[in-house]
Amino acid sequence: MRDNFSPKIKRTLASRVAYRCSFAGCNRITVGPGTKDSAHVILVGEAAHIYSAAPNGPRNNPGLTPEQRSSVDNGIGMCNTHARLIDVDVMNYSPETLLKWKLDAENYVRGMLATLEQETLPAPLTLIMLNIEIVLQCKWVYVKEETWEFDVYNFIEGDVMDLREYINNYSRLPQSEKYIVVESQGDGRMVESISLCENKDGRYLLSCTLYAKSPRTNPHDVGGDMAMGDDGDLIWADGDMGMVYGIDCALQIIRANLSWEFGWWANPKLGSNFKEIYKKYRQSEDELNSMMKLELTRLITVPVPKGLFDDASTEAVPELNFINRINWVKVRQYDSSKPFLPIVVSLEWGNNENWEGELLIPFSLSEEDVN
Repeated sequence: MRDNFSPKIKRTLASRVAYRCSFAGCNRITVGPGTKDSAHVILVGEAAHIYSAAPNGPRNNPGLTPEQRSSVDNGIGMCNTHARLIDVDVMNYSPETLLKWKLDAENYVRGMLATLEQETLPAPLTLIMLNIEIVLQCKWVYVKEETWEFDVYNFIEGDVMDLREYINNYSRLPQSEKYIVVESQGDGRMVESISLCENKDGRYLLSCTLYAKSPRTNPHDVGGDMAMGDDGDLIWADGDMGMVYGIDCALQIIRANLSWEFGWWANPKLGSNFKEIYKKYRQSEDELNSMMKLELTRLITVPVPKGLFDDASTEAVPELNFINRINWVKVRQYDSSKPFLPIVVSLEWGNNENWEGELLIPFSLSEEDVN
């Protein structure tokens, strides 16, 4: 059963964005005069749900009540085309991204009313990562088919010179460095081409042409693997090797990828920057959680060869291709007496099921790292 918006909620959502589409780069007017008579009005907009209208629908949030699903907070005003697109192509539009677009559209209308309301609200920004050395704070500007565009507001890692060098050398970069991951999406894409130009506001406009999203698999079909303990060592019981299957195996693969540092002897492209990110950002909880989300999102985006010894003849797919989206990550406090670092992760599996829980990532810091 769907929890639909009331007519009053629909009018409120449309009015707050001046009857314009909130989809990034659209801004299409959704109301106007008809031709039947002098009172005829045409509406070509819809109130779209940010989290699904039905308990088991796309972009589901099982924590919402029916009243919350049908509230103004869960709606976004769009033209008919984009209201349908975000539900048909649900894999490409996360709730967090839609919320940012909603706020951006409302802020735009506030700006148009500047003579009546002088308050200036901050732009709804998101982090994007092009590689571990280039992380930007940006605002969504435009989305169409396989193109994403962003206004660059700040550099979290690197600077404009690093970004220009990255773009100038793009054709010579290895494929594993040609990606974009977006915090608000909890998802990313491999990038075919990338460009940078200065826009009319004096900010830089970053434009990426994307490859199609890699297929996702069902985590229940992952198969089995040898069981790994909290410290990363194999588990033995009564002389037999422990095993994990399905979801438990998928969770173990996540743990393993985060615990391996780049340069693993069997496949140097496997692994993550988990430890380096923790060391650099541990003094700021918000920055640490954001950077960890980006890093985990990179692992569901960038293909790596599946065989040992980085065999180029094997199929390259993201190591965590059984995950659709990373919703959020929270890093727990490190206890040097324990052989792991706990993190809490909320994600959407490749079969659209949601999962939230704690993962114990095999982890240790030296005294030099601590100090």
